[in-house]
Amino acid sequence: MNKEMKVKLYLHGVVLPLIMITLILVAEIQEGSKAAYIGILASVPPLAAVFGTVRMVVAISIIAWSAAFIDGIFFSYGNEMVQRARLMAILIISLMSIAAARIRARNERRMLGMVIQIAKSEAIERHSKLDYLTGHANRHGIASRIAQLNSGTRTVVMFDFDKFKWINDELGHKVGDDFIVSVSGRLAADFKQEDIFGRWGGDEFVAVLELPEAKAFSVIKRVIASACSSPVVISNFSLPVKVSAGVAEWRADQTFEQALVRADKALYQAKEQGGCQVVRFQELPDKGGHSPHAH
Repeated sequence: MNKEMKVKLYLHGVVLPLIMITLILVAEIQEGSKAAYIGILASVPPLAAVFGTVRMVVAISIIAWSAAFIDGIFFSYGNEMVQRARLMAILIISLMSIAAARIRARNERRMLGMVIQIAKSEAIERHSKLDYLTGHANRHGIASRIAQLNSGTRTVVMFDFDKFKWINDELGHKVGDDFIVSVSGRLAADFKQEDIFGRWGGDEFVAVLELPEAKAFSVIKRVIASACSSPVVISNFSLPVKVSAGVAEWRADQTFEQALVRADKALYQAKEQGGCQVVRFQELPDKGGHSPHAH
């Protein structure tokens, strides 16, 4: 809260009530207990200022002042000075209540603007971590999730769709995009919430599981078997689903990028062996072998 808002809050929350108390006590001294109605009428506009809009406060203030004026016509008993004092007191309090209502409305608009701006910033940040096509995490989103991981045993997996280039070349990129969305959705559906899964680029996807390589290997085999269990139907084309994957342990002495290179080499071997299979890096005959996908 800045200094200006603190001052306005002090004026509305402390000064205005003190002025009301002073006016009511002065009226009490002059008129005795009969002055109580001044306090009741004078308290109505500030009450409206707490809950109502500026227009509402203006309307209530006019009604309160008019009620005091009409009451004075019948019960002033010729004491016009006191009647004027009553009306002046209610007028002053009403004007202060209107001003307070305007300040409150302005502060509420400012706070609403701040909330909207924060929400927009959070939405932009959230969308910056999502792939525009599939809605899964993109590279930025994957990196962000990885940065939040605690130390422990992990496995990195790289997926690639077999024969995807044929789909793009023969059926068009729109069918290719729909195929990526459908198949990636099947893959993502079999991962747990704590697992990391996202699109690395094109038809390549990456997953990070907090499991040893051997257990992760079994999980990925089930995930791919489920994804490939039935064809994808797009624009009257029935397209078989075939996915290859490379699995590599992410050791404590490695960066994510180093583990990803190993998973990519395992993926290359899976493609070389005909595709539609999962290969562990530890099972490669030549662990330093070629990897055309390495980034």
